[in-house]
Amino acid sequence: MAMNSSLELANILISGLAYYGISDVVVSPGSRNAPLVNALQSNPNFNCHSVIDERSAAFIAMGIALATEKPTAIICTSGTALLNYAPAVCEAYYQGVPLVVISADRPQQWIDQGDGQTIRQLNALGSYVCDSIQLNPPKTDEDFWLIKRKIGEAFCLPQFVSEKRPIHINCSFEEPFYDASYKFEIENRNFREPFPLSSQVSINHLQPLINKLNEAKKVLWVVGQLEVSTGKAASSLLSQIRNLPQHAILAETTSNLGSECYHTACIDRNIVSKESDFEVFQPDVLIHLGGAIVSKKIKKLLRSNQAKYSVRIHNTAFNEDTFQGLNLAIGVEAVVFLKEITSMLEPNSLSNYNELWKKHISKIDKKHSGFEYQCPWSDFYIFLCISKLLPDFWNIYWGNSSVIRYAQLFNYPQKGITHLANRGTSGIEGVSSSANGYARKSSNPTLLVTGDISFFYDINGLEAASNNLKIILINNSGGNIFRIIDGPDKMKNFDRFLETTHNKNAKHLAHHYGFHYQTATGQQDFQEELKKFLTSDKKTILEVFTPRIESPAILKDYFKTLNQE
Repeated sequence: MAMNSSLELANILISGLAYYGISDVVVSPGSRNAPLVNALQSNPNFNCHSVIDERSAAFIAMGIALATEKPTAIICTSGTALLNYAPAVCEAYYQGVPLVVISADRPQQWIDQGDGQTIRQLNALGSYVCDSIQLNPPKTDEDFWLIKRKIGEAFCLPQFVSEKRPIHINCSFEEPFYDASYKFEIENRNFREPFPLSSQVSINHLQPLINKLNEAKKVLWVVGQLEVSTGKAASSLLSQIRNLPQHAILAETTSNLGSECYHTACIDRNIVSKESDFEVFQPDVLIHLGGAIVSKKIKKLLRSNQAKYSVRIHNTAFNEDTFQGLNLAIGVEAVVFLKEITSMLEPNSLSNYNELWKKHISKIDKKHSGFEYQCPWSDFYIFLCISKLLPDFWNIYWGNSSVIRYAQLFNYPQKGITHLANRGTSGIEGVSSSANGYARKSSNPTLLVTGDISFFYDINGLEAASNNLKIILINNSGGNIFRIIDGPDKMKNFDRFLETTHNKNAKHLAHHYGFHYQTATGQQDFQEELKKFLTSDKKTILEVFTPRIESPAILKDYFKTLNQE
């Protein structure tokens, strides 16, 4: 019997996924990807997740990759299906989440010939993948070698292995490919071994920097988004630095360091409002550790009050100059860097920088506590209650826009809290899907805190959610972020074109997707409903209706309170 080259191609590729340790695959339905689906089902070691909407599927896969800290594959059919992956692939690229994008395609000779579901798929994801390779059905032994070689080259790219950027594999399949007699079998084809290029750094190269850190009087560490395991490992190392007199550590909630190892996770609430007041805190050396920084305040202040020497530590080829004064970029994992330098750092007895920050933060904490005590019903009050009442060992997936900004204003003293957010591109799409994916692979409860516009934009992300996913939906009847930031409210028809006000609720959607549904409209019933919500063993949506006009005004009053002498 003649060889079915399309099925042979599928068998080689799925063998490659198994070889490189891919176990979770999110599949969206179609016909052209049938060879891949059949090959996957031949091996029980693959966890296959079926999601209809490709946009949601890709974000779910990203959530799975974040939870497992392993690459996750996504598979779609031919045509525009691939283009729906773009938002999640872009987020994964900038956040550093290793997605393996696999698109089934029609035979290459039919591109641009008016054939159905046949578009230019190769390189369709542009620069948001570190490689886009084309695989065609093998006809000769040399073709088999070429397919295996291309797969190995893609999986061994430093950008994929070390920087965790997505890759794209486009597979052309010729008919017939529905052949029940073909026996798929995962084979060890001696694929190329990956080598993590950024796994070490020479202490000799670091010595000049160590000298600067020991001589400086003001060293400021700003820690951005970190993976959960990286945050935990970095926490113990940074705890050895935090009491050195010349060092101060500011970390955002998404750093996952835990409140015990650094001065504050509440950068926005502790940053002084006037640039003239910041002069005493202006660092000699600035070290930016980790990924994205949410706080616009700290970015603005450090750009206009630049350190004498600025360092970026992140496992990326970008050399991101977030604070516009970069002197040194070190492309290694945060933990690798910290392990090398921690024991080499010495106290500078002439500095009081550490003490200066501690006194400032203590003063702000008192004002914050006073505002908490008298805070009226508002978005602020929701986050206050979450920070106080959330149990130990929960995951929190924060939405973007106003949600992530409110989240940065509070301490989370609970044990084992994991903070997650799509801060690669900071878009509102796919947040529910990402939280769904994360919850599927985590043994701990996952709480999604999201705004209404983001929630309704990503309703397909609720599909097949696990029972340990719980959602607090803050419904303030529109995109409240546009009432918080300066400027938009001066625009004509801003409530229609920016805030996009609405009168929707999630009751019927909750029931449609199998969620238990609760509501709250005030302080007392929110506290009562939140306690039931947090102890329920059902997947639940708690929709909280907060005042659209008053909530932004209350937040502005909060910052005025902090800045009062």
